Amino acid sequence: MSLAPRTMKIVSGLLLCLGFFCCAGTSPRLGSLMTFEMEDQFRHSHSHADFKGRVLVVIGSDREGAPAAENWGKALSQALKPERDAGRLNLIGLSTLKGVPFFLKDYVRGKFSQNAGEWALLDWKGLFADSYGFVAGNANVLVFDKEGVLVHQAHFSECRPDQVLSLTAVIRGKLDGPPPVWRNVRPCRGDLIPSRGKAEEGLRFSPDATYVPQPFQT
Repeated sequence: MSLAPRTMKIVSGLLLCLGFFCCAGTSPRLGSLMTFEMEDQFRHSHSHADFKGRVLVVIGSDREGAPAAENWGKALSQALKPERDAGRLNLIGLSTLKGVPFFLKDYVRGKFSQNAGEWALLDWKGLFADSYGFVAGNANVLVFDKEGVLVHQAHFSECRPDQVLSLTAVIRGKLDGPPPVWRNVRPCRGDLIPSRGKAEEGLRFSPDATYVPQPFQT
């Protein structure tokens, strides 16, 4: 069966548009890290390929959720410092900037940290927020395993020690080996956040507390 020339043009046009969206689209496979290439505030380019083979934690937010996201970034950065230093984990921040006019982009870049070690992905198109359903006004946390599979997603309006403890355990569970244990931890009143990991409320690390690394599982 043949199609009339006009119909052929319409079909061709539709296929061309479909091909454009397929090539330009960034929607991830279900539960996986999306294909992307974005700049940070220093105009340095980063892509999904940069994080291949390592656990990746993305903390994203819009302007309203920035305070919570900043607190989560600091808390997880401290709690997971050994894993980050060992190159087993990437922890990155992402700012949803969809709708910012092009003539304000330089101004917005200047509002971010100018410390080269504190770069963040600038998502001008809101690709992550749209693809993963970010909750407005919250810190949105995505955890991807070494294969790029989304293994955990959560959002927070605040950053509490018990929440940090729970999420840290989830992230460590995706790394090689079991989570660390502490000995000589005595119950007490109040809350103390140790330098290695997060203590639950009501626990204080005694002066003779010992960090005991666990053997890696094979």
